[in-house]
Amino acid sequence: MFVIDTHPKFTTTVAVQLGDATEPSTFQATFVALPAEELKSFDTATEEGTEALLVRVIDTLDDLVDEEGKAVSYTVDLRDTLLGLPWVRQPLVRAYFTELARARLGN
Repeated sequence: MFVIDTHPKFTTTVAVQLGDATEPSTFQATFVALPAEELKSFDTATEEGTEALLVRVIDTLDDLVDEEGKAVSYTVDLRDTLLGLPWVRQPLVRAYFTELARARLGN
C-alpha cells in the first residue's frame, strides 16, 4: 500500500569544508521535501531566496558541537545563526537538492 505524504522528510549528511582542513566537518540535516510547485517560489539565485528556502525545508540539524566539543541541541536561533554563515548555507542547499534529485532517480 502506498501512503500519500505530500511533505516527506529525509535526513542526509552535510559536509562543510573549513579553511585548510583536509577533511570536511559534517553534521546531519533533516529536511522536508517540498512539492515542485512550492519549490519554484524560491529564488535560490539570491541569498534571501536561499535562506527563505532553507528556513522552510530544515526540520532539524543534528551532530553539532560548540567550540568546546559539547553537543548543541537544535533550535530556530541556531538554525538562523548557521544560515547567516555562507560556508554553511551553501552546503545545506546543495545537500537538499542533491538528495531530492537522488530520491527522484530512485522512484
